[in-house]
Amino acid sequence: MPPRGGRGTRAGYNVVMERSTPSGEHAVRPRLIVIDGPGKGQSYVLGGAVFTIGRQEVNDLQILEVAVSRRHCEIHRHGDEYELRDVGSARGTFINNVPVGRHSLAHGDFVQISTTSLVFLHETMADSTTAAQDVQPAGSTIVENRPREVAEASPKLSRGAGIAHGLVGESPAMKRLLDFIDRVAGVDSTVLLRGESGTGKELAAGALHRASPRVDGPFVEVNCATLSETLLESELFGHERGAFTGAVGRKIGRFEAAHGGTLFLDEVGEVPTSLQARLLRALQERRFERVGGTRAIEVDVRVIAATNRDLEAAIRDGTFREDLFYRLNVLQYELPPLRERREDVQLLARHFVRRQGERLHRPGVGIDPAVLRALAAYDWPGNVRQLSNTVERALVLGDGEMIRPEDLPDEMLTDLDDELPLSDYQTAINETKRRLLATALAEADGNAAEAGRRLGLHPNSFRRLMRQLGLRDAG
Repeated sequence: MPPRGGRGTRAGYNVVMERSTPSGEHAVRPRLIVIDGPGKGQSYVLGGAVFTIGRQEVNDLQILEVAVSRRHCEIHRHGDEYELRDVGSARGTFINNVPVGRHSLAHGDFVQISTTSLVFLHETMADSTTAAQDVQPAGSTIVENRPREVAEASPKLSRGAGIAHGLVGESPAMKRLLDFIDRVAGVDSTVLLRGESGTGKELAAGALHRASPRVDGPFVEVNCATLSETLLESELFGHERGAFTGAVGRKIGRFEAAHGGTLFLDEVGEVPTSLQARLLRALQERRFERVGGTRAIEVDVRVIAATNRDLEAAIRDGTFREDLFYRLNVLQYELPPLRERREDVQLLARHFVRRQGERLHRPGVGIDPAVLRALAAYDWPGNVRQLSNTVERALVLGDGEMIRPEDLPDEMLTDLDDELPLSDYQTAINETKRRLLATALAEADGNAAEAGRRLGLHPNSFRRLMRQLGLRDAG
């Protein structure tokens, strides 16, 4: 065997000994190790400018699974940095269980391609009692398995955009949200999250909590729109036995339950005006009494609130206290609607297919490229929640290994008119839509926004349908 740091041969393989440092550590050459699936235990050194992964034999890493695309993804090297790029695969590429299009790899990242799981290693590791070896057959990058390195890397999950917070997206809008979370997570200031229904305000609140020093404390949420005034007061502050009819025992409120953690007030704009003064005092002093009680209870909580209402308009209408608004509005962020971050639609669709496919006992389902294009073109008035429901519907009603255009709702199929021949059925559907839109426009004196409201459609969705069906907007 050659000396440490030397080079020799063994059965036609080139054997590269990694050089140990005086401290007993060695530098790990960037690599992927297969930890599950075909080829489990093999390791691949990333030595060139581009490393390809796919089903075809010409790839640097060939994965012989039907769910893997012929050219599934690539890893590009930029100096000492490595970026993974999905190249339009049907079933997506996941890093730490989050779908990605382009993502910088960090040491310890877990990459999932169909049923194959890999870990990316790129840090100095403690040396073992024997020399670490790279075994490279001619023209190949296969090397020996390193289970110890995988074990040491496993707790070091990626801290890259989106993945560390469990949020899905690579668009500029999502990067701005992640930057906001990183900036404010470390302080206890109250945060007000605003945005349309379904934009992910609850997920953002959870991400703020997980990124904060309070992560080991509770994350307690209450939906202020679903409870009556009496029940909401009891939910927030708790009550003593006998405080009202049915109060047969003491109840701990959400403020008290969130002590040491985060309290999320969802739909805070729906808090009744008669309860807003008490909420304001609790926010100012972090002190309150249970309903029917006299003892002041002090709590240490960070408050995050969310609303889809125009609170400034509610202040003018007298339905929301101005002082409460300013107490909530210390740090504000408006989550963008999905139509303003279309780059994330395909990643979100793959995320929902993977997550819901497991729940619905349909794992490994892919998405037809035509479906991905239609989803990206749709305006999504219901935002991320509507996309999730659309994917679930397609998984339940569809069959086979792919979500096909026919598994989508009719209003989304119009985005495929230019690339798919229309059946007699679809032609009739489009003609019916054209008549409905034309009638609504006539009744609204040509105003598309008003016509859309009459049909229960978002103005952007109505205008998109107009363009597709050849109707003109009169203003």
